Parts: sequence; structure tokens; C-alpha cells
Amino acid sequence: MIVALFFVEILPNTQFDLNGNGIISLSEYVEHIMEKDTVKQTALTLSSEELQIHASPDEIKAMVSEAIALYDEIGTDSFESFNSSPDFHKSDLYMFVFRDSDSIMVSHGANIDLIGESVDKILDIYGESIGKMIHDKATKEGAWIEYLWEDPVDKETHPKIVWVVKHDGYIFGTGSYSDVEPQVGTLEKRATPFEIIIPVGSPLEGCENLNTCYVPFQAEILVGESIIWNNVDSESHTITSGFSDTPDGIFDSGMIMASESFEFAFTNSGEYDYYCTVHPWMTGKIMVS
Repeated sequence: MIVALFFVEILPNTQFDLNGNGIISLSEYVEHIMEKDTVKQTALTLSSEELQIHASPDEIKAMVSEAIALYDEIGTDSFESFNSSPDFHKSDLYMFVFRDSDSIMVSHGANIDLIGESVDKILDIYGESIGKMIHDKATKEGAWIEYLWEDPVDKETHPKIVWVVKHDGYIFGTGSYSDVEPQVGTLEKRATPFEIIIPVGSPLEGCENLNTCYVPFQAEILVGESIIWNNVDSESHTITSGFSDTPDGIFDSGMIMASESFEFAFTNSGEYDYYCTVHPWMTGKIMVS
């Protein structure tokens, strides 16, 4: 894949995201930078990093390395720098740090309201726990992870590529959006099954209009990975491959009683539709690549 990075002229009506605390104009952005005691008013310029739409993979990895170096130097006092310092807010990059032991966020450069919260509760648009995904894949050497996330600048959902490193009981990470393609091999397989919930109230017709009969409605996994469906509803359901009332015989859970689950490993790529034979309006889809 050819990766192109584009540069744009900043026009007077350009808006910037101020550390996740609101959109400001160019003039306000310049004023904000000039107020920082780390920047001399007489030498203010907009750097190439500030003009660049998205950061490169090398820039992503460099910020994490710089953050870990600062942590090694001043300890947890570095977390405030990650939250507010311009050194850790370049192009669309911002740092996040959470404890490896209990998944509690201790620093977040785009949304300080997440500090003190468990990252396991932060879900991507498919309902998958981003924190759990990071825990499964993060290493001391560092790992690339991809998920869908809202860009705080345009408020649109884009693929986000992040570099995460385990260090001294914390997981440090940052990442960029859509036009970044890290130079890595094939994605690593999940260590645990992808979870889909059969939610309370799913037997009631109408959930199909919102794609909430199964949560998430669509899951994307790799060949060799598994899906586990957990029934938190009080009713019994099935997970049957095919379209409503037309099973194709690939998989069939039989009756899944309340609080029970069904797991299936996908060994071939493709698109797999499934439904509940008891409540045929309940449908879902698995994408295997």
C-alpha cells in the first residue's frame, strides 16, 4: 500500500482541538501557544508537525519513547505533562497511559475525564473493549494495534493505529488516524475469543432496526480466531449460521439458556450471517479475514 501524507495551508478559519477540551480558532490557538512559558512569544512559528494532517509511524513511536524517557526521569509527575504539554500534543498525537494491573487510566491528553476510569469500559464502535485489546497485545518491546475511534478534531470515526509499550507497570501509547499504515507484518491473533453479547430485551421485535439484537451486530476477526456469544438475556436463544429461517449448516449452537454461552472457531475467511431460530428477526454478521 502506498501511504501519502498531505500538507495544507492553514487558513484563518481553521479550527484546532485544544487537548480534547473544545475546538478553537487559529488566532486562539496561537494565543494559547504563546501563553505557554515553554515557548517564547518572539520565536513562535507553526512547525511541520502542527501543519501535518496525520503523524507518521516513526513520529508515533518517537512520542511514546519520549514519554517513557520523561517518566523515567521524573516519575508520575510526567503524567500531567502528557495531559497538557505541547511537547505531547503534535499533529493528531496525544499520549494515554494506564496501569497494567487494574486498567485504570492515569493520563489522557485528549480527554481528562477518562482519568480514573477503567479502559476496559472504553469500547470501539463494534462494542469491543479497547483496553482489553491493548492488554492482550502490548509488550515491553512495543506493538501496533488498530481499532476504530472518533477523531477529536472532526468528530468522525476513523481507523486509528496506535503504538503501545509496557513499562514499569504502565502501558504507554499514542496513535494517529486513517492515513497511517505502520510497516508491520500480519496482525497478531487475539489471545482470547471475541465476545458478543445477547442483550436483555433482544427477543422484542425492533432490535433489528438498530442492529442491537446482538452486540456488536458485526464482528471482524482473523482466520483461526473464535467468537463467544454470552447470553445475558432471560430468554433462550440460538446462534445459527445462515439467514432467517434458512440455516446453512456451518454452525449451530442449539439452545443457549440464560447465562450460558456458545463458542465457535472460524477456520476459513469470508462473511458469515447468523440468526436466532427462536426469534428470527435477531441477526448478526461475522467478517473473517
